[in-house]
Amino acid sequence: MGNYIQIILSVVIGSLIILMLMRLTFDIGEESNETNVEQMVQSNLLTLTSTIENDFRRIGYKSPVDPILNADSSSLTFLSDIKLSGKVDTIKYVLGSLGSAAHTPNPNDRVLYRIVGAESSKVASSGLTKFKLRYFDVNGSETMTPIFIKSINIELRLESDAKVKDYYPFFEKSVLIKPRNLN
Repeated sequence: MGNYIQIILSVVIGSLIILMLMRLTFDIGEESNETNVEQMVQSNLLTLTSTIENDFRRIGYKSPVDPILNADSSSLTFLSDIKLSGKVDTIKYVLGSLGSAAHTPNPNDRVLYRIVGAESSKVASSGLTKFKLRYFDVNGSETMTPIFIKSINIELRLESDAKVKDYYPFFEKSVLIKPRNLN
């Protein structure tokens, strides 16, 4: 009878160990997935930031007139030879409405549009939840008057398209740009 009890206890203990190992494997897989999603969001944010910085640094390049045409907290229209073609284009960055990225499961994201002349393209088609522009004059005071703008602060927040553990992993970045051609 003692052997049966030992066998039953061994099976119970072995089953508990197997269940613990299965749970550990599941937790490791979940953490790995979360890390991958976070790395993807961070990479997308760096790419988006690079694109915006590149364009904003060229504000006014080869423009014979004041280059900033319109500036508010979610859009900017300016003149520049952005394509380096010798022709000055009108470039507009504008944040889409809350429903503009309806193709993603994230209800908070929006599309950021980049319009060069008549050509419209999406700079960020998913994940962007914050695109805020602030403008500063030569003294570092905030201004909304286009001719006084000398630097631009961009605040970005990018979230993943899908939830991980009941939240959308995100990264934020703030960049201050001082275009050479505004001085």
